[in-house]
Amino acid sequence: MAGNARGKLKEQVEGLHNNFDAARFHCEKAILILEESHPELQEMFRAIAKEMSTLDAMAADIFSRL
Repeated sequence: MAGNARGKLKEQVEGLHNNFDAARFHCEKAILILEESHPELQEMFRAIAKEMSTLDAMAADIFSRL
């Protein structure tokens, strides 16, 4: 466990990254479950996964600046 503010922030950003990975994983699973039966829902899950990737890139940028 980090003792200073910089280290604590890095831990939090790392937690964000792990959660974004988990969210993308669950979106991929949902897309597979839906198969071709609900293309509109598949597209929604794809959009969520894309935004998770965008947010993850932002978190990585923050992490690199700490």
